[in-house]
Amino acid sequence: MVVELRAQGPYCEFCEAFVDPVSIADPEQPAPFAPKPARPPPPPIRSTGNAIRDADVRAYLKLLEKDPDDTRLLLRVAELYQKAGDNAEAAKYFLRVAHAFQSDGFSLKAVAVLKQVLKLGADTPQIRIELSQTYERLGLAQDAARQLKVACARVEAGGDSGQAASLYDKLAALLEAAGDDEDAEEARDHAARLRGKDPEGP
Repeated sequence: MVVELRAQGPYCEFCEAFVDPVSIADPEQPAPFAPKPARPPPPPIRSTGNAIRDADVRAYLKLLEKDPDDTRLLLRVAELYQKAGDNAEAAKYFLRVAHAFQSDGFSLKAVAVLKQVLKLGADTPQIRIELSQTYERLGLAQDAARQLKVACARVEAGGDSGQAASLYDKLAALLEAAGDDEDAEEARDHAARLRGKDPEGP
């Protein structure tokens, strides 16, 4: 009698029998029950000093990835940092809100937010210039001139005579639009002096 022998696989002690050989898995293919890859760590943020607030900030920033100009989300992030006492970070997000309002044509809302930025200590010539430009779009030449005058003085004090002269020229135009011809002429003369010219000369 001829007995046909078949290759046997390893002996399974639990089954008490030989089992069929198993194929070796392709090392380049994931195992069927491989553990899920670890989630990437959350993006770094400027901590508010409170774990719950930090989680809220991360959640809002995640939503902002889809719509970076969503003013409601930006305001929430700004307010969270303001509550934490981080005025510098709050001002950064309030400024983004103001820019979004300006882009959408909501100049009056942009003015309110820019004033909030000033209150938080981010009182720079650039913010004053932006506030002046926003007032000008609203047709409020006197308010625009008041903000630009502050920017003129600070830029001049910083030693940038060329930029200061250009700003004083703009200030003169705003003052004229506001009906203040005397101050407008003074601003124009000051711009000329900054350029090294004599306004009384030929």
